[in-house]
Amino acid sequence: MADWTAPLPETAVEGADTHVEDHNLLLAAVKEARTALDAVEAAVGGKAATGHKHAAGDISSGTFDAARIPTLAVSKVTGLQDALDGKQAKGDYATTADLTALAARVTALEPDEA
Repeated sequence: MADWTAPLPETAVEGADTHVEDHNLLLAAVKEARTALDAVEAAVGGKAATGHKHAAGDISSGTFDAARIPTLAVSKVTGLQDALDGKQAKGDYATTADLTALAARVTALEPDEA
């Protein structure tokens, strides 16, 4: 909170060498400004500075922007290269069901060797 060291004048009374209404309005405005400033300081008191940083390990929720995620070598992902090596590079491929149906058709076309 702000350190309010400058004392405020006492409330003026009739008969004092001052303009009572102006003095009291000014006094009320200063008190209100101090209260408002104290509230602002309390509200921002626990906020982090704009330049602070966190290690990636500190992040426990939320979503990273794709631009913040670095490119990762295939070798850094356990088992990925082996899984990729077992895949067909490109083009058409036959499923197990396709091969089973083809085998059935070939068998039906083969002559019996009995």
